[in-house]
Amino acid sequence: VEEAFDDDWSGDNGNEVWKVCCNATVIINVTRPEGIPSIDGIYLRLAEKLGAGDVVKMTVSPLGEAPVLVDYVLPTGVYDIAGEALQWPGVEESVFWKIEIDINGLVSPNCPKIIEIGFNGTCMPPSPTPSPTPSPTPSPTPVPRVDALLEQTTPFTNSDNKLVLVFTVNFDLTDKSIITLTGLTGSATVDSANKKFPFTSSIAGSLDDATWSNSGGLTIVVKDDIPSGTEITISFDLENGAKPQEDPEVLISFMVDQKKAPGVAGPQPDPLEVPPAQVSGPDLALLGVPSGANALKMVDAEITGSAEQTMPFTTADNTVTVTLSANFDLAPGAKITLSGLSGAATPDADPFLGVTSDLALTASWDDAGVLVVTLGPGATVEAFTDIVLSVDLDNGPAEQEAVTVLVSAELPNSGLPVIPVPEAAMASPNTDAWGVTNGADPMRLVAPTTDALLQQTFPFTNSDNTLTLHLFVNFDLTKKSIITLTGLTGTATDDSANKKFPVTSSIAGALEDGTWSNTGVLTIGVKDDIPSGTEINIVFDLLNGGTEQEDPDAFISFTVEQKEAPGVTGPQPNPLVVPPVLVAGPDTELLGVPNGANALKMVHPPTPSPTPSPTPSPTPSPTPSPTPSPT
Repeated sequence: VEEAFDDDWSGDNGNEVWKVCCNATVIINVTRPEGIPSIDGIYLRLAEKLGAGDVVKMTVSPLGEAPVLVDYVLPTGVYDIAGEALQWPGVEESVFWKIEIDINGLVSPNCPKIIEIGFNGTCMPPSPTPSPTPSPTPSPTPVPRVDALLEQTTPFTNSDNKLVLVFTVNFDLTDKSIITLTGLTGSATVDSANKKFPFTSSIAGSLDDATWSNSGGLTIVVKDDIPSGTEITISFDLENGAKPQEDPEVLISFMVDQKKAPGVAGPQPDPLEVPPAQVSGPDLALLGVPSGANALKMVDAEITGSAEQTMPFTTADNTVTVTLSANFDLAPGAKITLSGLSGAATPDADPFLGVTSDLALTASWDDAGVLVVTLGPGATVEAFTDIVLSVDLDNGPAEQEAVTVLVSAELPNSGLPVIPVPEAAMASPNTDAWGVTNGADPMRLVAPTTDALLQQTFPFTNSDNTLTLHLFVNFDLTKKSIITLTGLTGTATDDSANKKFPVTSSIAGALEDGTWSNTGVLTIGVKDDIPSGTEINIVFDLLNGGTEQEDPDAFISFTVEQKEAPGVTGPQPNPLVVPPVLVAGPDTELLGVPNGANALKMVHPPTPSPTPSPTPSPTPSPTPSPTPSPT
């Protein structure tokens, strides 16, 4: 006694629960045929193969009676389930049975369809009265079964893709039979028209021509008989379309050519039409894309990131740090391209050794500003994991605004052309560095500038002199940087040797005492960071020499210590070397000496004129007293 489900049947709440759910309750009226005293077993027929270890639990009981619990553990490949004997209750000829079905442990979220429930009965022993011999009951025609899995190699749009179909059927595929796949939508592959559509098969010579339709249909003709139960693998290439999509529902159907029995006259039998069956997917991640192995599941491959630099000054050593993230896995052989790094003076190099990273990689550099990085053996990066690259470059001599760095990639693709990842603009920090506006943005370059004025207090030879340097620069003077004055010739000041040479500064505690050489060189160390744009006054004393001279050309230069970028390992970056700049003088008179305020302009002090002796005034003759008149 067996009953096949069809669309007229319904379960709980009118839903066709046996077709879609792992849990179903079916109430079925079973009429006992005459001569069947008991039910020996109950079975299910499922539309799909279950996996090893899957468990089917059925609770079977007449309505209102205590249930009989039957558990079944299925080996791989079993479709039909036979149960223990269930005694027919009472003497009723027609009984309602309640069957509760619970299928657990399936890997796929799509549960198998139940296509048939059957009961096995035992006939009564033969009666003493001979019964007429019943006509033999023809064996039921087996239900065609199809087990098909379809997977892909590339889940990205605008890429070449290889699809692999693996299937078995429980019927012979005879010569001239037709296999049809439908639902392969989203591809950009054009119709094959009158041309053969290429494919490969695991059964050499058994399959013939194939035809492809860009509506998503593939038709393959069988050229040689393939026995039932043979596992068949078919591989074919498609071009993924431009739009992301979930994996479409793919169906497989068969038109099986039936051969005439030998010696049978009459027309050719109609072919066996096997209705469409759903083709499953592996539901596995591929290249970092969830369910990316399912056929024609497609996403846009994207790689993004940010770039910043350590040094915004021309002709200086610079490190550009790039942080990348992609929505796909990176494997050995993958290539990442950074372009737009113009303004560097670094020459072409292949291999280019200026890239450091935690990954094993090789690199090449093009002086047009293009860096190509290739992942080496063992270098794998999971999707959405940060990749940090540090790129050492020489800044060019020209000033320029920051550039937009572009990133793109190419991924290996299982023997097919590489998977292209379109380029995307990288973000910049838009922050200042070294006192330069947006100086942290990649390849933002300005020339370092220095305004310096040096003046003195006494322009005469062989005299003590106090010099004051007024200084203004457009870059930060970092701790451990060095300020150097040269050309201070004509003094009689001895070398400081191992002694400190005292200097004072307008910024308390920012400078160390200097070192003096009688060749005219003063070196001063920076003890604490001084921000760009800060006016600095430095005062120091010298002893003027004994020879007259015009003010000599004095120059100032800087060796500026670079700080290591956060998170970057490796050697300390080279310092910024700011080349010598001429120091100006005030060009004003001092103590009667023209341009005497200019540093180390010296003249002899003037010689004083002799003081004349004073001329004595003549002594006046005494005036005689008047003689008194006689009385």
